[in-house]
Amino acid sequence: MKEKGNKKAVHGLSWQFADEKEAVYADYLASEAFARGIASNNLTMGIAVSSLIAVIGFLGIFDLNSDYANISVLPVIASEWVYLFLLLANLPNLFLLIWLQKRPQAAELEIRICFANLAVNAILSGFTLYSTQEGSSYFFELVLMMMVICAFPYYKAGHGLSLVALSLLMISAIILVNHVQVAWQDAYDLFLFYVIGQARIVLRRYWFRQSSWYNYILHQANGTLFVAAGPMN
Repeated sequence: MKEKGNKKAVHGLSWQFADEKEAVYADYLASEAFARGIASNNLTMGIAVSSLIAVIGFLGIFDLNSDYANISVLPVIASEWVYLFLLLANLPNLFLLIWLQKRPQAAELEIRICFANLAVNAILSGFTLYSTQEGSSYFFELVLMMMVICAFPYYKAGHGLSLVALSLLMISAIILVNHVQVAWQDAYDLFLFYVIGQARIVLRRYWFRQSSWYNYILHQANGTLFVAAGPMN
């Protein structure tokens, strides 16, 4: 009987420890330290995203001026304007994010600035359909843009899904309004791409939270050991 009582006590302590660990973890996710980690990550990744999309804009304009350029499938909006929009949306943001890295502001403000630009780029990803030349793939530039948007930054729950939805709604609206004939296989592949992109966002969020948490624990443990050791004589 005494042994059973000891087992119950051990199990009770383990459950209590698990509950306390979850509580500490939840507090960390709501802390300023975690928010600062998100802001720092998204500033760096935002610079990467804006740089890559700006490169797409520059290369697109260069391609349009080459001798091998073909006419646009959808001449409603000139291809030059599509690439110009990409540059106008990302070059100023690129300089802003670099400035924020050197002069940090409130973490939440930095996170919102990064998200706003990513939302604009998610919308513009649909507009790249207007830059498609005859004989080219409809969704190549969209896939390039959404791939980096989904892969690099950290998104709070629901925020990443909203960007995926924005891009999907925009490209769907443009296809319907312009009566674009898209092969079933292409439409199905595009849908799968969005599903995989959303899965990538979820996995990225889980990985970032766990790695940040372990780094935080390690930092706290090192600080405790340093204090316990005392000054070296």
